[in-house]
Amino acid sequence: GPAHRESAMLSQIRERATGWIAWAIVILISIPFALWGINSYFEGLTQVNVATVDGEEIDYQIYQNALSERRRVLLQSLGSNVDPDLFSSEEFKRQVLDGLIDDVLLTEQASRYGYRISDAQLASWIQSLPQFQRDGAFNAELYADTLSRVGYTVAQFEQAQRRQSTFEQMRNGLTDSAFVTDADVDSMLALLYQERQADYVLFTPEMFTGDVEVADADIETEYETNKSRYRTPERLRVEYLELSVDGLAEGIEPNEEELRQLYEENIGRYRAPEQRRASHILITVAEGADDEAVQSALQRAEELSALAREGADFAELARENSQDTGSAQQGGDLGVINRGVMVEPFENAVFSMSEGEISEPVRSPYGYHVIKLSELVPERVRDFDEVRDQVRDQERRRQAESQFIDLSESFRNLVYERPDSLQPASDELGLEIKQSDWFTRSSGDGIAADARLREIAFGEEVLEQELNSEVVERGANALVAMRRLEHASAQPRPLDEVRDEIRERLERTQAASLAVKKGEELVAALLAGGEWATLVAQTGREVEVLPARRRDAVGEARDVAALVFSAPAPQGGAPAFGGGAIAGERYAVFRLSGVTLGNPEQVDDPERERVAGALQRRRGFEYFLSFQTGLRQRADIKVYAEQL
Repeated sequence: GPAHRESAMLSQIRERATGWIAWAIVILISIPFALWGINSYFEGLTQVNVATVDGEEIDYQIYQNALSERRRVLLQSLGSNVDPDLFSSEEFKRQVLDGLIDDVLLTEQASRYGYRISDAQLASWIQSLPQFQRDGAFNAELYADTLSRVGYTVAQFEQAQRRQSTFEQMRNGLTDSAFVTDADVDSMLALLYQERQADYVLFTPEMFTGDVEVADADIETEYETNKSRYRTPERLRVEYLELSVDGLAEGIEPNEEELRQLYEENIGRYRAPEQRRASHILITVAEGADDEAVQSALQRAEELSALAREGADFAELARENSQDTGSAQQGGDLGVINRGVMVEPFENAVFSMSEGEISEPVRSPYGYHVIKLSELVPERVRDFDEVRDQVRDQERRRQAESQFIDLSESFRNLVYERPDSLQPASDELGLEIKQSDWFTRSSGDGIAADARLREIAFGEEVLEQELNSEVVERGANALVAMRRLEHASAQPRPLDEVRDEIRERLERTQAASLAVKKGEELVAALLAGGEWATLVAQTGREVEVLPARRRDAVGEARDVAALVFSAPAPQGGAPAFGGGAIAGERYAVFRLSGVTLGNPEQVDDPERERVAGALQRRRGFEYFLSFQTGLRQRADIKVYAEQL
């Protein structure tokens, strides 16, 4: 209810954050603020604790903020793939609380170890952040204003960064202390570059669909047992207001005089860079070609360059000789070229040539090019008429962003202060109240395509209390508030409507079980001494050969490779057999005939360094986890589960 909204400080910060600058600040402060920068806001409120850590209290509001933040991150990264029930699960709640407990322990330990950041270091870091700079230099007024815009004082921000810095110093000290030996790296490379000789057969549900029969009684039992599976989903429609930079820009129309003035003031933006029109003849060189092939291609390119310089028609030479089939038909013409488009050797040659010049052969990753510079288009300033629409759109955007910053606070306040209606905000700000289509908890169109908005719409405030939602961000430059319009509960679907669906489900389930059964029977027979070729032939399945290197396996072979490369190596010269379920309810049975470890001496230095770095980071992470576990074991932690 409203009390909850009054306490949701991180949410309010996000509501007030506009544009990339404010979002950058939110990212900087969100972690330490969740735990440390919030207590002053709740003075005078009754404090309920969810845990204490060595006497340090974690109160309910901090915990709720952490839950909200974790939900937001998961919804943004996974969208509709997130099970909505996850967020109400005890496991999810406990994971979030455990994260807060670890934050307290680690920050306290960092303080005990004496990790510090000096005033000079903190100031230097803050002054280096581009979001606090104007014309390349730190601006104190911009610094304070930007923090204020996201609901943070300079003192709060700097204190939060001090705490975060000490924590990171301690963590980095632990992780960076991990080391790996050359022998460690050699062992890992031997495993990474090993080759395994294996083949396999697959058993799939499709093989057995003709062998299963689903009785009507089975269908009825499934329907009665799992009625919740055969229901129309709960649905919702909302009405909503959206304050956005794009929407505001549509209502802005700068006059012609303003546009011309802006053009003159920013004329440097409207320079068209130098361009070049070129044609080429390509003689390709295959990747990994030997010296003889390279020399042959170079010799042919030199002959064509000489012919062109002696006056032969370049376009005709290209049509007859160029191995770039796309441009050859146009006489080698590549059109107008801008910098940064072509590969570097080709571009460097083109932009160093004179008009009409024909080059010596130029080597690129594709082969040898003979280039003719057909035309040089010098840099110029575009006329106002050419860029008028661009100037107008930029000015619309600039004004809209300014209005958005000015109006976002009013939007938030109006939605919050009149929780029973969106009309006051609509009237005051001139925004149209729109209506969504029907949507479910897991999918929707329009604004309901956003998983975060769906979660809020189906939350207690909107669905049950029929209040305005909190103000929610859609990207960096749009704010949305919703309220319930229509709601339809989930309803059972009649058995006759879902009979075929159930039959298909049961057939698939039974066929998948048969696939596993047949696969396991084959594995058992092989382990009992049966001969591979004979037993496989009896199944009627085709044998597939697995690529020797795991990284070469694609599609279904990748899933099989995961089984094969985790199996013990064969012993005593005899093949090893095994099997397991893979994606698509399939079952793979494999024969592993041999394992050849990789040779670390054949791995180049960059790859060796990459593997060594990955090993060091993993070992450092393990050190850190071990350290964290030790802190927990020694700490006095009390969790008040009834408050979660």
